[in-house]
Amino acid sequence: MHTLASNPWPTRIALGGAALGGLGLIMWVASQWAGWGLPLRFGLAQAVLALGLLGAAVTTGRQAFALLGWLAIGALFALIGQTYQTGADPWQLFALWTLLALPVALAARSDALWSGWALVAAVAVARWLSTRSGLIFSDAPPPLSALVAALLLAAIWLAVGPLARRWTGAGRWAPRVASVAMLLVLAGMGVMALVDARSMTLPLTWLVALLAVAVLAAALTRAPWQDAGQLAATALAALVLLVAWAAVRLLKWGASDPISALLLLGVLAAVLLALLAWALLRWQARRADATTAIWPVAALTALGAWLAAVPLLAGLGLALGAAFRSSFWLVGAVLWVGAVAVLRRPGLTRFVEQVMVPVLLAGGVALAVGASTDGPAERGAAVGLAATLVAAALLPQPWLRGVLGALALVAAQIMLGGRLVDGAGWAETTLLLAWLLATPLHRHPRWQPVALGWIVAWLGLVMWSGGPTLLVAGVAGEMGDGWSMWTVVGVAHKLSAALAVVAAVLLWRMLPALRGLRAAVVAAVLVALAAAVPALGGVLLVLVLGWLHGTRSLVALATLAALWLVGTLYYELHWPLAHKGLALAVAGTLLVASVWRPRAQWQAPRGVRPMALLLGALAATLALANTTIWRQQQIVAQGRTVYVALAPADPRSLLAGDYMRLAFELPEAVFSTPGATRVRARVDAQGVATVTAVLAPGAVVGAGEVALPLRRRLSRGRGPVLVTDAYYFPEGQAARFASARYGVLRVLPDGRALLTGLADAQRRPL
Repeated sequence: MHTLASNPWPTRIALGGAALGGLGLIMWVASQWAGWGLPLRFGLAQAVLALGLLGAAVTTGRQAFALLGWLAIGALFALIGQTYQTGADPWQLFALWTLLALPVALAARSDALWSGWALVAAVAVARWLSTRSGLIFSDAPPPLSALVAALLLAAIWLAVGPLARRWTGAGRWAPRVASVAMLLVLAGMGVMALVDARSMTLPLTWLVALLAVAVLAAALTRAPWQDAGQLAATALAALVLLVAWAAVRLLKWGASDPISALLLLGVLAAVLLALLAWALLRWQARRADATTAIWPVAALTALGAWLAAVPLLAGLGLALGAAFRSSFWLVGAVLWVGAVAVLRRPGLTRFVEQVMVPVLLAGGVALAVGASTDGPAERGAAVGLAATLVAAALLPQPWLRGVLGALALVAAQIMLGGRLVDGAGWAETTLLLAWLLATPLHRHPRWQPVALGWIVAWLGLVMWSGGPTLLVAGVAGEMGDGWSMWTVVGVAHKLSAALAVVAAVLLWRMLPALRGLRAAVVAAVLVALAAAVPALGGVLLVLVLGWLHGTRSLVALATLAALWLVGTLYYELHWPLAHKGLALAVAGTLLVASVWRPRAQWQAPRGVRPMALLLGALAATLALANTTIWRQQQIVAQGRTVYVALAPADPRSLLAGDYMRLAFELPEAVFSTPGATRVRARVDAQGVATVTAVLAPGAVVGAGEVALPLRRRLSRGRGPVLVTDAYYFPEGQAARFASARYGVLRVLPDGRALLTGLADAQRRPL
């Protein structure tokens, strides 16, 4: 059991408070602060930036203040882009944020800050890659762009890795974040390259992705980069790429015989999974510090088994045909019994053991499907749950019992009426309570791995069900469909708060050192957050239990899930961004205040180099931001007002809030002229500008005309953009701007222009 003295909790709580305060500022920016003037907006954002970086330079709370300043950099430049509708690509904002935040991360020497820096840098690369191909994971990028992206992601991983640790101070989590982001991008672009391929020739983009994954895997087997978790994630990415290649080829080759193609694909996927897991286990066994824990292999097998089980089940379904309803359960029973019999054999090789896992999974799912063909899905889920628990009782492998515990959660959730993704909060919270009530059961050596797998799966489903979270959505796109519990007033939120209270009481009873006013403030803040975010209370309870029992992997996963859920608040539409920002800022301030002691040594003493880096970052950021503001204000103050017809749509951006996607009316000649950077527009007596032609380099416009800048969007299906393709507006005002028919531009004689507003059909400002 951990003691309070063995963990630097003041620093961690202060980091959490700074993260909440920075996220609150981002939400304020995204809300666009209706009614606030520009000086107040820019002044507040720059004041928070100065507070963070100056606080990091002159106080002992360097890590927390540096994190606040790092988040404020992104918020400030998002505010500039939002205010002046600059039309810059999102990747440019994240790239600028990455560069300006680099000295802050170097000065702070915090693993948390370097993890955030790696994530922002990866978002910049992912968003840049999307400009070369379309929306993320919707089109394959060209091979050269894929190669550049792979090299950039590798550079990010190396920058936060062990070779640079002497200068950066990054720990274990920063390279893990960087590698996961890299693998998501590589696997996504490789799979899309296969889908887009028009011939049987291997796409170069897929080869680039596979080569990059192989190089990363080779590096992770060597000192000082060795990391079993990263290596398992890399093996999973390689499995996805190889199975996707096999699926495309086999299904095209076996179009006339899909049954054989699917069955062969399932067998091939199972063999590939077994080979990768076997190789990972062999590598781990040869390491000097190898332990009996093989959770990375368990995670790889649990996720990879689906790649084999799905085509196996599809092939069986097609093979059975009309006999599906009457015999699918029998086939499932044969597969399940056969897999259990093989897995119980003594002296079983690792390779055969890994091959049998997809077969066991396919058998259990087939049993469940067969039982539900003539009845409700809940009946099939109950059969699947029973099969999973019986297998867990019979099988000797602890890691496999953990995998079965994760599958048992999914089956139990469906049995209770919860769907796998959306609407899952009720069932998941009920299942968590059931697990906690079964304390004597999960302390039994045989059932302890089952309980651990159960709770790990619960945390994973909570993250998936919560929908996209801030920043991560920039790399992976949207995940899940969001919590339906957001709309369930009262009950789900109260249950989450109650679980947070249970976590606080457990800490109060187990650790007398936490029975003070400061601890009470921290507990009150976390309970309030749990009341605002469904399922957060359950995650906090898991975190506390994992910490009290010394399960570090559970603590890490629960911390990740808690951060994920708080980040999903950004996309939750039933609570205004401004209110959420204020609440998070207050919560963050209280957390920092609760642990703040002026003489507390949270970290190493300050030095000249970190102070110089922080002050330099502050000066560079303020200089660049205010120079940009001044230049844009010149266009607004001196530019001529013209109106251009448009067609809008409204989503929410990654960082800057709600906006309308704009499409200005342009002649066909603009689309057919590559390399054009300016267009000629005729302005009538009412100030309406009509684009007439491309303006050649060095050409001037005539009387009654203006020159307008043209931006090129390199994504497929998106043509040139006039000034900008988006207009940001305050949250909740989408209906007001739905009647927009014109974009209001301010144009200087040299062709520089800004979108300053929208107007209706009568050119009245909205």
